[in-house]
Amino acid sequence: MDGQVLVYHDILKYGVDRLPKFVEAYADVNEVATTAIRNYVDATKDGSFPLERHTFTMDESLLDTLYGGKA
Repeated sequence: MDGQVLVYHDILKYGVDRLPKFVEAYADVNEVATTAIRNYVDATKDGSFPLERHTFTMDESLLDTLYGGKA
């Protein structure tokens, strides 16, 4: 063998549906990412996310300054 070039997309199965014969996949990022996104969608639909600990509040008088107004 003279040499071989592999890109991380191949060895992580990231964004690819099939791999060439000469590639060894060391992880399946597509599967992990798809599961994570599905879990996020389910949690937002059933109301278990976001929880109070994922939110923040601010002084409403500062809200206008975000849109170019004066405080």
